[in-house]
Amino acid sequence: AGLEPDFEPLATLATARIRERLDAPALLFPLRREVEKDLEDAAPLRKGIEQMIAPAGSEQDRAALEALLRQLEEYEAFVRAGVLPRAREDQRLPRDLYAHLLVSNGIEASPEELLELGREGLRETEAALQQAAGSIAARRNFPG
Repeated sequence: AGLEPDFEPLATLATARIRERLDAPALLFPLRREVEKDLEDAAPLRKGIEQMIAPAGSEQDRAALEALLRQLEEYEAFVRAGVLPRAREDQRLPRDLYAHLLVSNGIEASPEELLELGREGLRETEAALQQAAGSIAARRNFPG
């Protein structure tokens, strides 16, 4: 819980790191649904910590758990106020980041090349479906 001398609580460090970057012009905020899910997932963690406080063995253990609970609550409040309002709804990535991720995953095609491959595949699929529909219509004597 960061109660030892010369140690910062993890939640405090995380908050500081995020604050340092909040106004960076190229910062890509996380998806809103991911931030909401993370906040939702913190509730059972808080509840578990709360349940551990009363039966904690020593006053020192209780103090550490209470401090941890406060830190988690403060971090959640910070995320709700500082990150969630800026979180993005659109899951699309900027072109350069997407291209970098492709290369990082061993894909040598550019985003534009992949888009064209997708369009070509769609055209081929549509043509095959049209041909199949015509064949089925002819066999069943459907008009035209």
